[in-house]
Amino acid sequence: MVLDVSFSRLVLNTKTTLIKGESSFDLQFNDKQAEARWAHALKSVCVLTDFHEKYTILRTIGRGNFAKVYLVESRTSGKFYAAKAFSKELDAGVGENEEKRKLKLSIINEISLLRDINYHNIANLSKVYETENSIYLLLDHVQGRTLDQILARGDFTQKYSDEEIAIMFLSILEGLAYLASKGIMHRDLKPANIIIEKEGKVKIVDFGFATYIDQPEYIFPTCGSPGFLALEIFQDESQTTPPKYDDRCDVFSAGCILFHMLFGFALYPGASNVQILENNQSYNYLSQKRQKIKAEIANKDSKINKQGLSLLLELLASDPKKSIICD
Repeated sequence: MVLDVSFSRLVLNTKTTLIKGESSFDLQFNDKQAEARWAHALKSVCVLTDFHEKYTILRTIGRGNFAKVYLVESRTSGKFYAAKAFSKELDAGVGENEEKRKLKLSIINEISLLRDINYHNIANLSKVYETENSIYLLLDHVQGRTLDQILARGDFTQKYSDEEIAIMFLSILEGLAYLASKGIMHRDLKPANIIIEKEGKVKIVDFGFATYIDQPEYIFPTCGSPGFLALEIFQDESQTTPPKYDDRCDVFSAGCILFHMLFGFALYPGASNVQILENNQSYNYLSQKRQKIKAEIANKDSKINKQGLSLLLELLASDPKKSIICD
């Protein structure tokens, strides 16, 4: 069951009763195990309403332009989750502008995508709740630090061996391959959206800009973070027909991440987002960086892993048609 644009509710309460609008449907079971299986299945496709009765909000652990992320604890199991909260002000139908309409559609899109995802190195969706004021997406709570925080220390290649870096990055590519198999592109892959757990396991988070590749029109055709965007995304900015890019834009973003992991600094540095974006849009700037990578490969005294550099060249293809595909 997918939410429509008015956030119509399909509610499952503790009595296993489904309610939509003023209609209700009671499901009767003679078998307790069957009832439990149905309840579990329905909770994964319905919008529930008892968030505050089931969970305690502990603290804010993240925030973006349109949502906050809270650490919450189940009142029954004691298990911790990350709850991504959106304000219901987005559902103001009267006088609704285009931006609000798109934001509302993006929430619905994110829920739909996350319900289609179940993978070991992605922060998976558990349930969706709607209260009087908010929409809550209940997600896996990932304990660790973002790759962004780790890279900011400046000692990444000293702290991690070539093998550890390779395993870490391979896990990122495995996540992208899984998304590609689902026909999904993340479109905001960056170190801040990758969490490294204590055991070194990788989790990809934040699917706010993700979309199905085959959508006739993307809600936000040009999106993502400066410094991690593929060139083809910029080329489609003013396009009125469906954008002509696919999940290879995520492959390029992964290349930007690997560059930082290997070299110790960002592929597209800058004193401001405006400067970073200018460099990110420049074909010539990317060509210069590719020449630098080739020079490192040819340099016998370079301490940077040659296999990593060769992979980097393939990931940072200036022509998306020549880019490798995660499969």
